Amino acid sequence: MFWNIYSIIPLIAFIAYSLFLSIVIWRNPHTNPARIFILYLISMVIWSLGSFLMHLDPPLGTPLFWNRFGAFGAIAMPILFYCFVRNFLGIKEQKKWLYLGAGLYISLLTANTMGYFVKEAYVLEGAFHYELGIAAYFVAPTWFLFVGFAAFNLLQRYKKTKDSFYRNRLKYLLIGVLIIAAGTATNFTKLGKYPLDVLLNTVNALLIAYVILRYKLIILTPAIAAESIVETMSDSLLLVTPEGRIKTVNPATLNLLGYKEDELIDQPVEILFAGEKLSKGREFDNLTKKERVQNVEKTFLSKDGRKIPVL
Repeated sequence: MFWNIYSIIPLIAFIAYSLFLSIVIWRNPHTNPARIFILYLISMVIWSLGSFLMHLDPPLGTPLFWNRFGAFGAIAMPILFYCFVRNFLGIKEQKKWLYLGAGLYISLLTANTMGYFVKEAYVLEGAFHYELGIAAYFVAPTWFLFVGFAAFNLLQRYKKTKDSFYRNRLKYLLIGVLIIAAGTATNFTKLGKYPLDVLLNTVNALLIAYVILRYKLIILTPAIAAESIVETMSDSLLLVTPEGRIKTVNPATLNLLGYKEDELIDQPVEILFAGEKLSKGREFDNLTKKERVQNVEKTFLSKDGRKIPVL
């Protein structure tokens, strides 16, 4: 057995992920992001345990066996991370990527079991050596595809949201994506014999742990839930100040009228209505004084001049 920096790093990662997983389960979260985050942590526990044992080279099992064992978690990690980001952001559409992820996981897992992922692996003078099989070259695109999708969705939401607290949560997740990508890249260089991928993903886990404690990452607060609903709802929604200026406009309204968000924020609400002085009308007075307006027909005016009746 080889107790050195190569085996100690993944051992520390395994302990950290196991403790982190225990804490998350102990808190018994009931949100979908939390449940998927637990699956993500389980994949990291499997990966780090396999990495530890393949570098340690114990009497039980061979480095090749433990490498293939760890691959069960390593292959699942980017797909589960993408699923976590989708649920965290409340994304419901484009489920085809989830089906693609499931298909790729089953295919790569089968290839790994049959020996097409890593053909040979051994420990020589305390250092881990391996020879990649043909299926290994499909793993990197899978990792970067799903981690890239996660980064794209996080970046899109980061640009749209105005809430500084929510933006901080997204910022740390984006940093985590860069760390994951850096760790993945090391496996396809001469640095692959070192457990740098496990080390960098442990750094990412610690970063997520900090965000959970500092920003309540997987706890769905009413404010976050409300913002997610506004962002994803299919109906048009405007939030207007008592002075009649636009404070918030959801994506459905932007798509309907052809505007960009920064073109409408803090503008008079009248620019969206065809020749109507809404902020000075009876309906607006009823809304600000009685807090309710029902069954009022208006006409939206799109950016290109189209008139769209609304109720």
